[in-house]
Amino acid sequence: MFVNEKFLCIAGGKNNEDVCNINKNFAYVIDGATGFNKENITDKPSDAQWYSNKWDFYLKNHLGKNKPLLEILKNGLEYLNKEYSKFKRSSEVSDKPSAACGIVKEQGQFIEYFVMCDCPIFIKMKNGKIKKIQARKIGIYDNYTTSVAVKTAKEKNINVIDAVLLVKEEYKKIRKLKNKDKGYQVLSFLDTNLKKGLYGRINKNEIESITICSDGFSCFYSLFNICKNQKDFLNKIESMPLKNLYDKLYELQEKDASCNEFPRAKKRDDASVVNFKIK
Repeated sequence: MFVNEKFLCIAGGKNNEDVCNINKNFAYVIDGATGFNKENITDKPSDAQWYSNKWDFYLKNHLGKNKPLLEILKNGLEYLNKEYSKFKRSSEVSDKPSAACGIVKEQGQFIEYFVMCDCPIFIKMKNGKIKKIQARKIGIYDNYTTSVAVKTAKEKNINVIDAVLLVKEEYKKIRKLKNKDKGYQVLSFLDTNLKKGLYGRINKNEIESITICSDGFSCFYSLFNICKNQKDFLNKIESMPLKNLYDKLYELQEKDASCNEFPRAKKRDDASVVNFKIK
């Protein structure tokens, strides 16, 4: 059973494309992404928001069932495909919405986990060790595109946030690697992609606590260096109000709105985190 739960989900801009949820035996963070062409055919402000919200609706109604996690996710993809096909132009969209995800589920004596893209799961073990589950390829690609923006900013003597607009083709090249064998994997509409996610299970009696983040919150540790290390990051999440941590992150992002000190593609992203202990 999941206890002492806490969570936060805050929009980085006008529309929140993240969702998160936690129940007595499951938890997840979904970070929606619109296709690079920004095609929008759904009834939400963005197709990314529609995609993450549909997963939220499905998961909170099915993860509590006594079924294996991967079976639930496969059935979820069938549901998402059926719902998306109801929109008239669905077959014409060249780059459909997708999502990064971090999902955990209690199944018998085990905690099952599933990760795609950059929604890391941190599992604090009772022996003091920390197990981090995160896809690494997307981080390599993000570092590459950021380095191109930084180089362009220096060459043109402009801010990094402005240089990002000048190197959109580099970002587009990376997005074309989505769900390719030599690229990076995200939750999409293909059930074959589930085999490429990070799946595993751990005996729940060995686990002390679990934290799941979207990259808009994990950057608190991975980019802005507010914490000394990974352990410090998790201890702060468990001991401090999450809104206080977010406010600190927000303050740093405002101070570096030009993205020069902490290079990134935009000032801030949607930020989500869930944390709980295992009883």
